Amino acid sequence: QRIVFTWVAATSVSSLFLFAGGTIRNPVLIVLILALSAWLFWNGAKLLKDRRDEFICPSAFRRINVYMFIVMVSLTLDRLWGGS
Repeated sequence: QRIVFTWVAATSVSSLFLFAGGTIRNPVLIVLILALSAWLFWNGAKLLKDRRDEFICPSAFRRINVYMFIVMVSLTLDRLWGGS
């Protein structure tokens, strides 16, 4: 479960570089990605606290997929709304 948390945390943090590097410039989308990154990190941290023996990682993978889909839509919207 620690490796899954590491993967979730790395995904969350790496997306923050999109606006730090100037790829996303729309303030609304920046706030959206910040909030989603915090949400993903928070949900990933639950994996460290949960000590059940059952395999709960598929839900974490679904969250990552939803998160990355929203990030890609945000990139598209930023370009459509006049980002350079």
